[in-house]
This record gives sequence, C-alpha cells and structure tokens, in this order.
Amino acid sequence: MAKGLSIHNISLAFRKELFTNVSIASEETGMIAIMGLNGSGKSSLMNSITGEQKLQSGEINWNGDSLNKKSSQEVAKIIGVSNGLVDIDLDVFTYVSLGRTPFLSWKLNLEEEDVEELEEVLECLSLQDLKHQNINSLSDGEKQRASLAKVLVQKTPVILLDEPTAHLDVKAKKEVFKLLKALSKNKLVLFISHDVLNVEQYADQVWLLKNQKIEMLNNLENLDQYFE
Repeated sequence: MAKGLSIHNISLAFRKELFTNVSIASEETGMIAIMGLNGSGKSSLMNSITGEQKLQSGEINWNGDSLNKKSSQEVAKIIGVSNGLVDIDLDVFTYVSLGRTPFLSWKLNLEEEDVEELEEVLECLSLQDLKHQNINSLSDGEKQRASLAKVLVQKTPVILLDEPTAHLDVKAKKEVFKLLKALSKNKLVLFISHDVLNVEQYADQVWLLKNQKIEMLNNLENLDQYFE
C-alpha cells in the first residue's frame, strides 16, 4: 500500500481548465510548499484534496485509501485545514475548540484531555491571554494564529494551510515556519505560500503549479527564477 498523499491523473477546472491528467505524490511526513502565480490553481488544488471542490476525473488517496469516497467528517479526521483569516462571532477559546469537533461524542462536550490540548496550543501560539476575546476584535496576525491553533488541536496526520504567515510580521513568520517545520517531522504539512525566502529555508519540497501541470522541486535554491 502506497504511503502518503497521492494524486492520480486528476483533472480540475474552476472558471477555466486548471489541470488535466496530473499525478504527484508525497511521503507521509514533510513540509511541502504549493507555489505558483495567481490563478494557477493553488487554492483549487487544496480544496480538491479536502473534497470541497470536486474533481472532473482522477483520484486522491491518503495511505492508499481514497479520500474522494469519504464523508466530510471522515476527511476531517485525516486533514486539518486553515484558510487564514476568520470572521466569526466567537471567543478565541470556543473557536479553537471547534477543531476537536470531528472527534467528540454526539453531545459535543470537551473532555479534560481536549481542554489540556487546547491550553497547550494556545500557549504555544501566544494566544493564552486572548482566549476570552472575540475573534473579530483581534488583529489580522492574531486571527491568523487562531486559525492555525484550530488546525493544530484537530491533531490530524495532514495539515493544509492557505498562506499561514500572511499578515504576520517578520518575527511571527519565522516562529510559524519553525513550528510547521517541527510538526512536519511527524505530519504532512502542505501550505500555499508566496514567501520565497522562507520556503527556501524551511520547506522540504515545492509543488510548482505552472502551465496546467504540477512540477515537484527538490532543489529549492533560487526559487525566484520560476516566477520571472
């Protein structure tokens, strides 16, 4: 059985043809940046992995098991997703706790271990002092960290992130990339990014979307050349 994320002969369109019969695969762990010019299909690719956007053809598997045939709740136990900034009328703690929803009983009650996990993640992302504040009162950078925290408490083997360091200052960006790098030792972390310098420093691999194809880059030096 093939381990990791495997994309088999997918065709995908959103307002235009994005990919035709494209295949690519990853290991079970690692840090992969999804890069490409605007309109190249980065978000559509991410959405197709979670099942939010339907494939025209092909299949996407995790450890040899088809994701396309799973329910959204089943997929949520495998893949945690952060789309960046959030706009929701909840306090930080309640919002982040939503990451545990796929694993809770029908009563949706947090167990003691769930609360402990939440507190650890909030502390790790410097959100502990903000946990009782409304999400909408936070700065963009704080919202970004809250969105990331929600994914981390989901404790899935795969994490998908849409520009996880957007709206963060230089120091905060470094901290997030270091955290993602540490997580990628035991998880598969795929993230959309335009941050060439940090991708070169922290990513293990780049999936470059260009000309309706996905090219796997293992040599991450001078990534700028692909966007000239």
